[in-house]
Amino acid sequence: MKKSLSLLAVLAFSFGLIACDGDNVRSEMQMMGRYNSELINAASAEEFHKASENLQKFSLEAMNKRPSTVKSDEEFKAYQQGMQHFIDVVKQADQLAQQGKFEEAKDLTKQLLEMKNQYHAEFKNK
Repeated sequence: MKKSLSLLAVLAFSFGLIACDGDNVRSEMQMMGRYNSELINAASAEEFHKASENLQKFSLEAMNKRPSTVKSDEEFKAYQQGMQHFIDVVKQADQLAQQGKFEEAKDLTKQLLEMKNQYHAEFKNK
């Protein structure tokens, strides 16, 4: 009985930690950085596509979480719009790569770094 209660307490504590950390976008942003680097360094359309899929996945997850530096609902909407713009550019680059326009796709990824710097200045580095 004590073991069951202990296990239940540990599980409840674990779920509590997960619930409290739900709005933290740090891990998603770190993964976005990783896959953005993979996208930039991709040597083939296949590598580019894999990195693009992962970057889109983590970008979408980050878009749905409110960073601690974003306080108002208005600011959160602006953050989400910026994230959606970022995702749209990743999709556009991936489409170019899949159409055999790999160099154009790689050129478009340069825009992602500029967007990252812009949005971090706007939403992270206040």
